Parts: sequence; structure tokens; C-alpha cells
Amino acid sequence: MQAATLQGAHVVGLDLIQSRLDLSRELGAEATLNPNKNEQASVLARLTEGRGADLAIVATADARVVGAAQAAVRRGGRVLLFANTVPGEMIPIDASRICVEEKRLIGSYSSSVELQDRSAEWIFTRKINVARLISHCFPLEQFAEAIHISSRPSENSLKVIIQP
Repeated sequence: MQAATLQGAHVVGLDLIQSRLDLSRELGAEATLNPNKNEQASVLARLTEGRGADLAIVATADARVVGAAQAAVRRGGRVLLFANTVPGEMIPIDASRICVEEKRLIGSYSSSVELQDRSAEWIFTRKINVARLISHCFPLEQFAEAIHISSRPSENSLKVIIQP
């Protein structure tokens, strides 16, 4: 999200956890929505003058989100599935959104090697605040607790670091 805002994108963050929505707003999102509480279609329509988003990035392994992301992007828009890696899982999609509306569905597991120098520059010059994303830091001896916390998202967890 921070990289997108640095490049001039207008970002809307969606999450089910309020603390993550608050952090998204703090780090540059223009709007934040909880899909269970907000009418995201009307808010996105208002923010995009009725067109829909150019790009939706799905950064969760919940396959149910893909259809909502397809609905949120404009005709000719893109939906990026970032690290949506549940082997063998089938994702229900509306094929007419791909064929008739020419919306692209793209997959990616990590960033391109060509972007690593720029990413490192943004992190080291503190244009991207990665420290704010870390909620827990554990020594290697507490590996099990770290995995327990990271596998159960909560109001108090985001990124968990394990240090040797």
C-alpha cells in the first residue's frame, strides 16, 4: 500500500480488523473500509466517479474475496492475487467479467527482481515505514508462540518476526 501511494495511486484499504484499517489510514490510504460493515460498492463508485478501481490487490488467501475484487474494478481493470497460495483450491469467478468486461486476473507470489533496488531505497530512506508493520518480535526459542500468533490474525497482530 505504501509503495502504491508513493507512486501516486489513490489507495482504499479493506480489512475485517479495525486496527489494520486504522494503520492503513495512518500510512496513507485515502479511505478504509470493513467489507462487513461498509457498503464498499457505493464508496468505491463515489471515489472513482462511478468507474471502479483500476486495480484491486487481493492479499489474503480467502478465495471468497476474488469475486468482490472483480466487482470492484472498472471495465478493463486488473485483479492481482498476491501470494494466494492454497494448493488445489478452486476460486469461483465470473467468467463474463474476464471476457465481456475485459478484466484481467493476475497472480504473483513476490515482487520482481527489477523492483528490489527501488524497494530497498524506499525502506532505507524511510519513505516506506516497515517498522510500523511489525507487531511482534520473538527470539528463536519462542518459535511456537510466534507461529501461533501469526496464524491467528487479531486486533493486536500484523507482522511477526522471529530472530535467531
